[in-house]
Amino acid sequence: MLNIYRIPTEKIRDAKTVLENPDVVINRWARNGYILRDAKILGLNKNCYYVYAEGPEEFFKEHEKEITSIEGIEKISGDEFDEVKQKIDDEQNNAMSGVGSIFG
Repeated sequence: MLNIYRIPTEKIRDAKTVLENPDVVINRWARNGYILRDAKILGLNKNCYYVYAEGPEEFFKEHEKEITSIEGIEKISGDEFDEVKQKIDDEQNNAMSGVGSIFG
């Protein structure tokens, strides 16, 4: 299951507190893995960040509220989801191609 969340720039510090929290014994977001990207780096003319997270449905049932309870952070869908997913997937594929050509 894949979910993408939009984070207003002014809320990035709050989001990172959840995503990178070293004060819990096991930070489930860090353990599950996620990609955090500035919309501008993805080529989008928006003033926000995106969290791209894949994991089992159970992970999102248990931990999604940790991020969506922060005011302004929303799970996205529709065209915005498709566009952000494509840009992050392309970025990841290009990075893998680059590594492959180095070791190829």
